[in-house]
Amino acid sequence: MMRKNYTLFKRYALAFALFAITAVVVYSCKKNREPSASEINAELINESKAYFEKNILNQLQINDNNIRHGLGKTPLWDKAFVKKYQLAML
Repeated sequence: MMRKNYTLFKRYALAFALFAITAVVVYSCKKNREPSASEINAELINESKAYFEKNILNQLQINDNNIRHGLGKTPLWDKAFVKKYQLAML
């Protein structure tokens, strides 16, 4: 009887150990990182590009004497960058 209980205990202990090891491995591999500055900048540039293509390129041509309004607009997206400004409260 004692030997049977010991064998049963060994099986449960082995199953629990395997479960605990699996749980530790799964939770240790979980990614909890914040996006990097370059990823955030790339996202902001992509949002700017989408806004430009939707709102600026499709804007109706203004009939006035300003020659700049009639020029083609072709930004260099590969050279775009994000610049942050510090706003001061006066």
